[in-house]
Amino acid sequence: MKLIFCIPHISTGGAERVMSILANKFVFIGNEVEIILLSLNKRSYEIAPNVKITYAGDNGRNSLFDRMKWLRRYVKQKRPDVVVVFLVKAYCMTLLSLYGTKIPVVASERNDPRFTKPFFWNVLSFMLLPSAAHFVVQTQRIKDFYPNRISFNTSIILNPVSDIVFNLNQVKKEKVIVSAGRLFPQKNHKLLINAFELICQSFPEYSLHIYGDGPCKEELEKLIIHKNLSNRVLLKGRSDRVIIEMNKATLFCLSSDYEGMSNALIEAFCLGLPIVTTDVSGVESFIKDGRNALVVKTGDTHAFAAAMCRLLSDEHLRNSMAGINKDEGKRFHVDDIFTQWNSLLLEVVHKE
Repeated sequence: MKLIFCIPHISTGGAERVMSILANKFVFIGNEVEIILLSLNKRSYEIAPNVKITYAGDNGRNSLFDRMKWLRRYVKQKRPDVVVVFLVKAYCMTLLSLYGTKIPVVASERNDPRFTKPFFWNVLSFMLLPSAAHFVVQTQRIKDFYPNRISFNTSIILNPVSDIVFNLNQVKKEKVIVSAGRLFPQKNHKLLINAFELICQSFPEYSLHIYGDGPCKEELEKLIIHKNLSNRVLLKGRSDRVIIEMNKATLFCLSSDYEGMSNALIEAFCLGLPIVTTDVSGVESFIKDGRNALVVKTGDTHAFAAAMCRLLSDEHLRNSMAGINKDEGKRFHVDDIFTQWNSLLLEVVHKE
């Protein structure tokens, strides 16, 4: 197949990581693959050298209208078998740009659309998605958000996890609670820090390590200092070793207000970590509260602290959850998820 992937950029973020994995896998098995960056010429993930990367903003194309005109001309010239585009603004732009070209577009939502701001983008997506060759979401909860005229042509495909997660050996656990994710308001790291403050006196040997970077960093640093937790709560920044560091931790925490499907949560699950998470989209796909994780209502600091306390106090429960998660995490292996994507795209191409 001749494939074009479209995304705003391939800097930090779960959607960007998944697209990078898929592009590398597709080119590895002999497909011709190109990634078009629609908004920013930023690249943080490793891309195979034989994947072509093109930036829509080159040659002074600064306006959205200029980029859309260029995208239509460029893709028509390239004549790919299928275009795959991630994220609501990007797939709305692409569907509009390619309308009437008969080039199949597979759109994919990577976040929970109930929290899309402004809501205008959801309205526009409702209008444009019926023209897509297919729509891909990560969870049933997200699929149910869309009207029947869209959901009937929608598939659920989970996020893939790279081989490194499954190849790590079991290590002695450190007295560390770990979280990973961009330092954005959506991730609500303030809740996690506030919850840790409530339990830190009961577990003086534990520290909280938060991996990621973003615009909330300064605000979180001030909160940590204000609570006198500078020696206990560490903002570790971005790290290429985050999976290795997560593997050493005793407990993983996700405090987000909403998600599409959290890659960090899936990675912790596959590593066999005990988990405390808020009830965000995706959790229902592989977690049962009390069996392999503790799930609390979003925004509830005291409930989150109580769940952390329960797991840190109960080694038997932690070990039980760890065993279940390690075993059941195999369903997220990149080869299995890639097979689903490959089958879908071949089906789309053969329909055209």
